[in-house]
Amino acid sequence: MDTYGNMTIPAGVEGYLILRGKVTSANQQSRLNRACIYLNNAEVECDDAIYTIDEGKNIIINKTADRFEVNIGDEVTFTLRVTNNGKSPISNFTVVDTLPAGLTYVNGSATSNGFASFVPSGRTLTWSNYSSTLAVGASITLTFRVTVDVEGTHTNGACVSHSEVPENCDHESVKAKDPLYCLPPEMNKSTYESNSKGKATARVTCSSHNGKNAVIEIVCGNGEVLRSDGSSSSFTSTCNYDI
Repeated sequence: MDTYGNMTIPAGVEGYLILRGKVTSANQQSRLNRACIYLNNAEVECDDAIYTIDEGKNIIINKTADRFEVNIGDEVTFTLRVTNNGKSPISNFTVVDTLPAGLTYVNGSATSNGFASFVPSGRTLTWSNYSSTLAVGASITLTFRVTVDVEGTHTNGACVSHSEVPENCDHESVKAKDPLYCLPPEMNKSTYESNSKGKATARVTCSSHNGKNAVIEIVCGNGEVLRSDGSSSSFTSTCNYDI
């Protein structure tokens, strides 16, 4: 406690005493600082100031995928990078990744990398109780795999949280398409044998993998592109060839 004496303030005039202090410890707790006025060694009035010391903790997460465009049934590897972006070490944080519909976690594919617990529950993957201390500027990496079950763009989010800092989240998207499968071309031998102009034809049939209606393109050997109108899941057309 510091004491300042022999101050004279005329009646009706405000006086100020400005003090500066240095924070020597940080534990994210509220602190109380009290100042009192004494007259003839008797306390006249006190006032309190409450403040919180910020430890400078900050933790962020970055999410990436090993590829953006895939086919239905493919596997994708997601990488979560957690970084201590603050000014003091941090521990006991939690990472949660919520899979959207259309992505399925591959059992046993997740790494733990210092977390005491990993629990896959439905579409939620939770890493909790980071048992070590993440130093300032240091990072850890978590990976896991999913299978892509449905056509379309799937956005997957992951968040890192700690009791003393705001939650930080990042997202990554994967676009899945339905691959086509095509039957071998059916060459029209009669056309080949009778066409005096040196032309031949081949019938080609392609279908969507999931049986849904789709715009299907067939690229012939001569570069000609045949395109369906999207009203069916299968498309049959004829390619023309020079012979």
